[in-house]
Amino acid sequence: MGWMIWLVVFGGVAWGCSCGPQRPVCELFGDAQTVFRGTVVDYHDGADGTLAAYLVRVEEGFKGIAAGQAEVFVDPGFMSSCRATYQVGKEYLFLSHGPGNVMMASVRPTRYPGKWRRRERVPILMSGMCEGTLAAAEAGADLAWLRGEKKTRVYGRVVQTEPSWRLRDEATPLAGARVTLRDGVTERAVNSGEDGGFSFDGIRPGEYTLTASRYGWWPVVANGVEVAAGGCAHRALYARTAGEMTGVVLRHDGVPARGVSVDLVRMGAKAHTLSVRTDDAGRFGLGGVPVGEFYLGVNLRSPMTAEAPWPARYFPGVDSEAGARVFRTRPNEGIHGLQLILPPPMPVRTVRARVVWADGTAVDGVGISAEPVGVATEYDVGSRVQWGNTLTLRLMQGYSYRLRANTAEPRSLESDAVVVPAGPGDSTVTLRLAGPRSAR
Repeated sequence: MGWMIWLVVFGGVAWGCSCGPQRPVCELFGDAQTVFRGTVVDYHDGADGTLAAYLVRVEEGFKGIAAGQAEVFVDPGFMSSCRATYQVGKEYLFLSHGPGNVMMASVRPTRYPGKWRRRERVPILMSGMCEGTLAAAEAGADLAWLRGEKKTRVYGRVVQTEPSWRLRDEATPLAGARVTLRDGVTERAVNSGEDGGFSFDGIRPGEYTLTASRYGWWPVVANGVEVAAGGCAHRALYARTAGEMTGVVLRHDGVPARGVSVDLVRMGAKAHTLSVRTDDAGRFGLGGVPVGEFYLGVNLRSPMTAEAPWPARYFPGVDSEAGARVFRTRPNEGIHGLQLILPPPMPVRTVRARVVWADGTAVDGVGISAEPVGVATEYDVGSRVQWGNTLTLRLMQGYSYRLRANTAEPRSLESDAVVVPAGPGDSTVTLRLAGPRSAR
C-alpha cells in the first residue's frame, strides 16, 4: 500500500495524537484514578448526538472501582485527537486518569442512548489512546504485578542508539554495560544482560540517577528517575558511540543537493536509525553512528516530496537494497569522503482541491489525504498539504493519487475518493463530504 498523509485542521491549526511508548502499569498506577480488568460488551458510536462510549463489564478491580460495581462506561476520547478503539467481546486492562465526557453524560443524563437509559448511575471513565490501557492478553506481567506483592523497582534496557519510539522493541540491545543506580546516599550496580536488560528490585522509594557505561560507548545518564513505594520506573538507556559518517550529495548535473534527507537504515528495520539533511553545499554528517549493518542513502525512509522529488537512492547510486553497499560499522569508527549522485528529479504538478458539503457549501475545517496509487513501498512518495478555502497540493507527475477529504467534528465524515491520474499539467478537483452543513 502507498504512503499516505492525513492532516486535520480546525481554525487553521493541525493536530494529531502522539503518546510515546507504552509504559508499564507499575509506573502509571500511582497517577491513575481507576485501574481494572474488564470485557467490552457493547458500543454506541454517538452518531445520534448522545454519548459515544463502550459499555464494559468489570471482571477484576484494582483501584477506584467500588465494591459490587459490575459495569462502567468507557469514553474512548470521543472529543479528542487521541480517540481509542476497543473491540466488543475483548478483555482489556483499563487505566483511567479521570472522568469521561461529563458535559454530554453526567450533566445531561437524558443524552444517554435509549438502550442505556436505565444505567444513568453507571460511572463514566475516560480511557483514550494515551491512558495506558492495553489488551489483557498482552498484560501478563502487569496483571501479575497488580495481584502480587508490590516491590519498589527500577528496571529497563540498555540499547544501541535512539530509534524511533515505534521501534523500541526492535532496538539492538547492548550487553555487558555497567548500569549504576544512585540516590545520593546509596549506590547499586549491575551489568546489562544479553537482551540489554537490567533491574534493581526492593529499593527505597525516591528519586534516582541511572547511568550506563561500556568501553567504546558514550556514558548514558538518566536523571530524575522517580519511583513511588511499591511502584516502578522503566527506562530505556540509549548508548551511542563516537562513530561518524560524512560525505556529499550531488544532483545529476553535479550541483550540490541541499536540504535532502540522508538516512542511515539498519538492515531489516522499518525506519531510519539516524537521519540528517544536507547543508547548502550538499554536505552531510551523521554522528553517533551505532554498531551494526546499515544502508545509507537519500529518502530511504523519508517520503518523496515536492521539495525533495527523488525516490529512494541507495549508496553507491542504486535504487534498491539489492545492489546497495552494506556498511558494517564498529564502535567509534569514522567513515568519510562518501559521495552519492542523485538521478534527475521527478517533475512536480499542482492539484487544487475544493472541499464542499453535499449542498455545495464550503467546508471550513477539513483534512485531506493524498495516497499514491500502486506504490509498493510505504516510503516512496508523499505530499505536503497547504490549507485555505481551496487546498493546494504539490504532487509528483509520475504517480496517480487517490484523494479523500475528512472532517472529525463533531463526528467523522468522509468524502468519496477522487483519483487524479498521473501526468503533467495542473488540475482542479472537488471533494464532497456526506450531508449538507446542517447535518453536522
